[in-house]
Amino acid sequence: MLNIWANVKTIATEPRKLVYVLAGSTLAQLLVILALGTSLHAVGQHASIATLITVNTFAGLIGGAIPVPGGLGVVEAGLIAGLTAAGIPQDQAVAAVLIQRFFTSYLPPVWGWATLAWMRRREYVFSARTGWATQLGRGAPVRNNGDTAYPKSTPSMSAAGVMSGRRSMRNELPRPRREAMAGTSSAI
Repeated sequence: MLNIWANVKTIATEPRKLVYVLAGSTLAQLLVILALGTSLHAVGQHASIATLITVNTFAGLIGGAIPVPGGLGVVEAGLIAGLTAAGIPQDQAVAAVLIQRFFTSYLPPVWGWATLAWMRRREYVFSARTGWATQLGRGAPVRNNGDTAYPKSTPSMSAAGVMSGRRSMRNELPRPRREAMAGTSSAI
């Protein structure tokens, strides 16, 4: 709880950060509301922006009150109830809400997972499999568990002498350990 107040104090003492937080939150909610309006338009209905803001706020309150991850099911029920109360036929409200939630809540984690997997394969972020991380592919050493790991910057020779983009086991070790493995004290 003390950590939360420290973060609030930090944001409150720097007006620029407060503007960033409020503007970002407002913009995110407006984009979700526009997505709901677009999905309503896709099913042949329309609602005013004020109605969409009210319905989205109502659904967000319900979703926040019931402890379900991401408001799964609860927010949808609130959005459908709000839209039907605003005069949208229930079948079209259900379709619009499911379209909107699919594109704003359920699909983004799939894109995020695919992007993270892509970044790990290219060694832009930490991977438990390789045990080290790079800093945006710039080739700078990165501190990892007290050791310095040297990221891939050029292709290495494989055991068969063929150039490849993969590092050998020897190249994955921090420099001091590579020297010890080679049995020499010369710099690599």
